[in-house]
Order: sequence, then C-alpha cells, then structure tokens
Amino acid sequence: MRLTERPVLLDGLLSPPACSSPFAAIPMLEDLGCLYRSPTARNWNASREDCYRYGADLFVASTPEQFHVLKNHYYTANLRNVKWVGVIARNWLDGRLAVDVWNSGEPNGANDGTMCGVMVPSYLMDDRPCSNSYEYVCQANQTTT
Repeated sequence: MRLTERPVLLDGLLSPPACSSPFAAIPMLEDLGCLYRSPTARNWNASREDCYRYGADLFVASTPEQFHVLKNHYYTANLRNVKWVGVIARNWLDGRLAVDVWNSGEPNGANDGTMCGVMVPSYLMDDRPCSNSYEYVCQANQTTT
C-alpha cells in the first residue's frame, strides 16, 4: 500500500495525498492518488506484477486530459523514455476503451492481447508488443488502502 491517507477536499480543491516512497503525488493529478515511475525496463506483464508488489497497478487515466497532463509532466521533467501504462488490447485495465490518447495511426497492432499501451512523452500513446521492455508507471489510487 502506498497511499497512506485519502486526499481531502479543501475549498473545492484536493489536497495532495500522503504517499510512501517511492510513490509521489503528481501536480494536477492528485485525484489519481500516488504514482511511481520505475526506471527499470520490464515487459508489460512483469511491470504489472511489480506494481502489484507495491499494492498498486499500472497507471489508468480517468480521462484523456489526465493522460495528457501526466505525459506532459514527464516530458517537461525530461523523463522522455517510453513507459508502459495500463492499456492492453486497446482498453484501459478498468475495461474502458482507450480513446483520444493515441498517436496518429495508432493503435495499429493486433487487438488480441499481445499489444499493450506505451506512453510516449514526446507524442501520445502507441501500442507495442507486450513482450517488449520499457519503464512503467504504477498507480496507487484512493481505493487502494
């Protein structure tokens, strides 16, 4: 578990959640709880398993805007390596179709569970073979207590 307390609403704004290391609240994404960007490259399944070890899962954006804010955060922070997120077979892990987050012409791979979503901070999202190794983003949200 990485979220040690729930964010609270103060004057209509969420206060940042208290996150345990190595997780942190990201500005403008406090409502997503605590996030961790692993510098270690793993395949998608191993990345997800590593997130599970922290009581978390791969990052799932609630809206396309949240995806763009996190992508821009990493780009601005010069963390521009490709990163796995919680997309497989064109769907977020919560079952929603991933829309308005893809690079032009994407997704273009098979829709059979062998292609997973990667955040490309200098662009948007691509689908790549889940067996490839990349950094990844874990998320411990408010419901992970």
